[in-house]
This record gives sequence, C-alpha cells and structure tokens, in this order.
Amino acid sequence: MPVYVDTVEWAKPLHRCATLYTIHNLAYQGNWESGALFITGLGWNHFNPGEFEHFGDMNLMKAAIRRSTLLSTVSPTYAREIQTSEYGFGLDGELAARGGDLRGCSTASTSRRGIQLRIRTARALRWERSGRQGGVQSGPAAGDGIA
Repeated sequence: MPVYVDTVEWAKPLHRCATLYTIHNLAYQGNWESGALFITGLGWNHFNPGEFEHFGDMNLMKAAIRRSTLLSTVSPTYAREIQTSEYGFGLDGELAARGGDLRGCSTASTSRRGIQLRIRTARALRWERSGRQGGVQSGPAAGDGIA
C-alpha cells in the first residue's frame, strides 16, 4: 500500500494519505525472484535498491518499509530486536535507518488518545514530506487519512 500511495496514486486523493505499515513477523517478507515484479503492476524502474530490489530478488516488505510514513511492530521489544542483525532477517539496516519512525505497540500506546495523536502526527509528517518533494503549499487537510 505505501508504494501505491506514492506511485499509482500520485496527484490523486490517496496521495495525501499517510501510511502506517505494521510488522507482525519479519520472517515473512514477501520475497520473490525479480521476474515476479509484474504482479505489482509497477514498472521495472521500481526494481532498484531504494524500493523492491533486495540482494537481487524482489522484497515486498522492504518496499513498504522504505515508502511508509510510519512503521509499527507488535511490541517495543520487537521494534528494538528487528533492528539488529540477529533478528533483522536481512532488513535490519533498512529498519535501523527508519528507527525514529519505528514504533512498537504497547497497551499504553494503543489507547484511543494515543492512536489519535499518532494519526495526526503521521498526517503532519506526510504533509511535510510531500511539501518538500512536490511543492505542496497548504497544510494537511481535514479529510486527509491514514492508510
């Protein structure tokens, strides 16, 4: 979803949406041989180290990690663990690079107030990133959402 919001949805309503990608189990990354890129509906220009390409193969999770506004995991402990080579399954470098955007859910952080605050933060972060890249002049609109 994060990749599509930044590509297929460019200049369409969903482009302004913030995306939250939640990692439940890093072992299941969606690894395929490079020729499987056609299943995404995206062109070969997206098969590069900054998106889908990961050690010569296609990695769907890597692309989502790279393109999402915020990242979350099932717990703060798991968020820390997957940024290490021992538990990172080859994506520890990608996750460590996004460390400031990587959050682990806990009972306290899943309260209604906490979720609303994170959604507003994600919207503002998305707007800020869009403004720098695409020249957007206005702030986040009331209808902006999180996907």
